[in-house]
Amino acid sequence: IAVLCEILSKLMVFLKHLTNDGFVNDTYMALMRRLTAMLATVPVCVSNHARAELNGLYPCIRNRIQVIYHGVNHDLYSPGNPDTELLNKYGLDKKYILSISNRFVWKNYYRLVQSFQMIRDEKNLTDIDLVLIGEEKNASEEQRIRAFIDKYSLADSVKIIPFIDQSLLHHFYKGAWVYVFSSMEETFGLTVLEALACGIPVACANWGVIPEVEGTAAAYFDPLDTGDMRDVIADLCISEKKRKTLIDTGLQQSSRFNWESTANGYTKIVRKLISENRANT
Repeated sequence: IAVLCEILSKLMVFLKHLTNDGFVNDTYMALMRRLTAMLATVPVCVSNHARAELNGLYPCIRNRIQVIYHGVNHDLYSPGNPDTELLNKYGLDKKYILSISNRFVWKNYYRLVQSFQMIRDEKNLTDIDLVLIGEEKNASEEQRIRAFIDKYSLADSVKIIPFIDQSLLHHFYKGAWVYVFSSMEETFGLTVLEALACGIPVACANWGVIPEVEGTAAAYFDPLDTGDMRDVIADLCISEKKRKTLIDTGLQQSSRFNWESTANGYTKIVRKLISENRANT
């Protein structure tokens, strides 16, 4: 089986590079996910939400799946002042709403930009920008987002930054007024925890894994309802009481997730497998 997996993997990689075809790439990834899930002694998921999805796809491995949460680097992601010189380099010289992710369709950025326009025009919050950090991943979706920005003359207020070095991202979190996570499909949502750890109030889609990871530390909105998204984000921009409550709760929630606990989870599994292997030899 291992030899067959290696042959199939090399074949799909060859076809991917030969054709540069999205369908071939998707097929390769789907095949690898299925093979690894079926053959793994202990499949590990990063959340109970992801485990439930895997259970539905492969019921035969249900009893082998373990959940180990991701962690946050609290040495890097912690409350503090950002590097204002760095932020000014990107034109971030006033309050801003931040969202970090590559712009796949399911990240729901079109509705987020719509909600931001409503926040400015209907809530009269014109002294705040929207900052999107991440790469374009779908040409038609990106065209739709940019067309909306042009239609409502938001080019000076919606700042799209394609790439920021990972080691510098914490400055952008710390400089944000509100962090927004509008995605409709995630297995974990690490950037939300990083924002919480930096002491930034967070507004999230009430969808999928996010309530499992963020608990009561975030303000939630319906990701399909731009009006609800508008109201929740605007409330976090304005209400000092709401902001303070979520900042305090967010710091407590994010402290539960650290890479030491993650490493300990994997170490426990590996030690158990070694012990079982020795017992069987």
